[in-house]
Amino acid sequence: METVRDGHPDTPVVVLTSLAAPGREQAVNSAGMTLVETRTATARAVRVLQRLGDRALHLVDGLTLVPVADAAQVYADGLHPTPEGEYVLADRIGAALGRIPLPRG
Repeated sequence: METVRDGHPDTPVVVLTSLAAPGREQAVNSAGMTLVETRTATARAVRVLQRLGDRALHLVDGLTLVPVADAAQVYADGLHPTPEGEYVLADRIGAALGRIPLPRG
C-alpha cells in the first residue's frame, strides 16, 4: 500500500473482503485461516491504515454484497456466479463504489 500511496496519495482505494461462499465459510485454507478469519484480518488491516491517516482507503464488507442467505441466488455452485449472478454482483458492487467519496480538486 505504501508504494501506491507514494505516487497516488489521494487516489481512492477500495478493499473488498471475501464474498460469501457457503460451504467454505469455516473451511481452513492453506494459510490456516477460514473465510471468516480472513474477512476479519482484512478489515483490521484496513482500519489500521485508516487510523494511520489514509483517508482515501475504503473497506467494503463482501458479506454486505452477497450475504450467505443470498448466495443461492447468485452462485451456480456455491462459488461461481451464474450469468444472472454476475449482474447482481455488478449492481451491488457498483452501488457500494458509488458511496465512496471522491477527492475534490
